[in-house]
Amino acid sequence: MNGSVSKDEEMEGARRATGISSSLTPHRSRGIAAVPDPEVPEKATRRRFTVEYKLRILREAQDCREQHQLGAMLRREGLYHSNLASWLWEQEKEILKLRSNLRKAELIIEAQKKMAELFQSYLDPKKGENS
Repeated sequence: MNGSVSKDEEMEGARRATGISSSLTPHRSRGIAAVPDPEVPEKATRRRFTVEYKLRILREAQDCREQHQLGAMLRREGLYHSNLASWLWEQEKEILKLRSNLRKAELIIEAQKKMAELFQSYLDPKKGENS
């Protein structure tokens, strides 16, 4: 060859561009290594983090005293500052929800105590007169 591209090499680029697998080409039979397909997958998969992982990272972030420590930890884990912010907000939302549920439970318990006192005084009239 005089430096020009062969017909098979030219077709390989066309095959990759159209999505045709290079494993179906005659290159394998001649012992030429197939080039990996550089195309990006059609649908990217979103990373999912467990609650334990999020809590561990948030604790580590709190332990970072200097600015560069936090950045180094984020780079090491492949995370963004927005991940930390959203995970903190999730924690705060959960705390607010639990506090609201606790307040409701306390109101219910208080109402149950008052109802029990009313029923007790109704069932035992002598106790109600003495108090």
